[in-house]
Amino acid sequence: MFKKRNLLSIFLILSFFIFGDIAMAVIPRAKVIFLGETGSGKTVLKTILTGKEPSWDYQHTVQLDMAEQEIKLPAFLSKKIVFAHFWDTSAEMRHRKIINKFSEGAHVAILCVAANTLFNSNFTKGIEDTMENLAKNASKCRIIIVLTKTKNDNQGNVTSPVQVNKARDYVKNVLIGQAFKNQVDGWYEFPSLDGDEVKKCRKQVSNLLVTALKNYGYNNFPLKADGMHGRIVEKLIDVDSVDFKSEEITEYEWVDEKVPDPSTCDSDHKKTITKKVPRLKVRKVPYTKHEKVTVCELDVY
Repeated sequence: MFKKRNLLSIFLILSFFIFGDIAMAVIPRAKVIFLGETGSGKTVLKTILTGKEPSWDYQHTVQLDMAEQEIKLPAFLSKKIVFAHFWDTSAEMRHRKIINKFSEGAHVAILCVAANTLFNSNFTKGIEDTMENLAKNASKCRIIIVLTKTKNDNQGNVTSPVQVNKARDYVKNVLIGQAFKNQVDGWYEFPSLDGDEVKKCRKQVSNLLVTALKNYGYNNFPLKADGMHGRIVEKLIDVDSVDFKSEEITEYEWVDEKVPDPSTCDSDHKKTITKKVPRLKVRKVPYTKHEKVTVCELDVY
């Protein structure tokens, strides 16, 4: 009897691990990306959504930061589970070339826009390019808009109501436009990093994320985790680059020029003839130099 109980216990434990792994393997995966310029609050928002407390010490995301969160979607008589894979990357110029692969296959994009720094010309150009790439690589992607720093930033700089209204109009008319007009699942305005605001943000944005995942369609998510993970790889390559400096080359060239016809010099009806004459020419020639350049590539697996 004792041996039978032991065997039954072992069988149950093994069944739990085996069938538990199978169950985990068939849970749908959703790719959720954070888009926005440097300092717009992407990493803070990712930290909040994964149940952690954000840091007051602002640090740039250097390369690619990833996290995974289990999300329950309301369904008839039960709750369906989706694993959300959060992708957060640097908005630095040197990483702009990887944005195509970064946004490829995204199911939900959380667009973070800082109201107090939005109208820096470099920022607006960058975020507009990002949304254009998203429209090409993930045209069915659901959009959540989070307007950050609508009250103040973590340095205490106050954001004016005029800045907030301009930011709202810009996001609605320029960034969203016609491409994602019918795919926005909600807005949230995140005033500051105060304790109460963080709790409110976690609840509200989590609810918006559930809505976005539900609207995308539970059955449309892949069951495998293929392509859900990635890393940025930096490679040193040799290139011939053109320098802005140039060297001057002095040379003669023969040009056509009209000169008086010698045979008609003493005549009242003077004529001209075309003759090849030498002219001094100085031209600038750029020179190339051989150097090593760091290239960033996104490796998805």
